[in-house]
Amino acid sequence: MKIWQALEQVKTRVENKDHNTLLSGGICENLVDILRENKTTYGENIIVWFQTKQDCFLAWSKFSGSSTYPVPSSNKKLSEWACWDRAFLNATMYQGRYGKLRLELLDHCIDWYKGKDL
Repeated sequence: MKIWQALEQVKTRVENKDHNTLLSGGICENLVDILRENKTTYGENIIVWFQTKQDCFLAWSKFSGSSTYPVPSSNKKLSEWACWDRAFLNATMYQGRYGKLRLELLDHCIDWYKGKDL
């Protein structure tokens, strides 16, 4: 399984409102869970993900500057971490303005990794 294929599975699970996907956090957490399911390529893919995700995020025009919290805050009064934490606690990671940004990043990541055939 390629990273872009796993990212597409994250998107499908979000679109299908998969309960575990919506509650387990952001793109990275869900991607790692999907990659872990494929024992054959897990180790190699996880290394490639952590070596390349910063470059992928940097190529996204709305990147927050933090590879830990790459989605920018949708609230000027909250940091990226605080916005992530609020969305995580309220299970709204993929809803509202913040969720729309996260979905934009997910689409960007799919395209970026697909373009590199990773």
